[in-house]
Amino acid sequence: MPNPYPNPAMPEQYIANALYGGFAQHVRKTVTFTGAAGVGAAGTVALFTVTGRVMVNWFTAYCTTLLLTSGAATMVCGTPGDTDGFIAITTATDIDEDEWWTAATPAVGAKSPLQVLTGGLVTSQGTKLLNENINLTVASADVQSGVIVFDAFWIPITDDGALVAA
Repeated sequence: MPNPYPNPAMPEQYIANALYGGFAQHVRKTVTFTGAAGVGAAGTVALFTVTGRVMVNWFTAYCTTLLLTSGAATMVCGTPGDTDGFIAITTATDIDEDEWWTAATPAVGAKSPLQVLTGGLVTSQGTKLLNENINLTVASADVQSGVIVFDAFWIPITDDGALVAA
């Protein structure tokens, strides 16, 4: 295959493409919180289901509608074995409309995607080897309204490796 990045100033993109055998696949999950079980009540909100083994290269969470809660609700994003593996515990009402939720303190405007590298771009983690589902855990109170859009960019590791919206 010809080099899709002939610009020598961008060798990391070429190397990533060569190592991963192609470009990452994309999947999106939009969560509209209502306070009901599975969509905002204290407990688990299923985001993505993993089959086989995959590697998530980048992970984003963007709030499109302000979150409102029944009290001091907190949220954390990860897997059953690493509950804060993607985004650290955050007070839900600190996540405002038009903010990227990438760490305990969400950010307005431009933000680096969640990516794990030694001395990485942000404190949260992005590149993960997974064989379990990605969840959002709501604690302390319910998230009664608001919308967050989650995007994952991933590649399969095993022949049956897949990541789909839950």
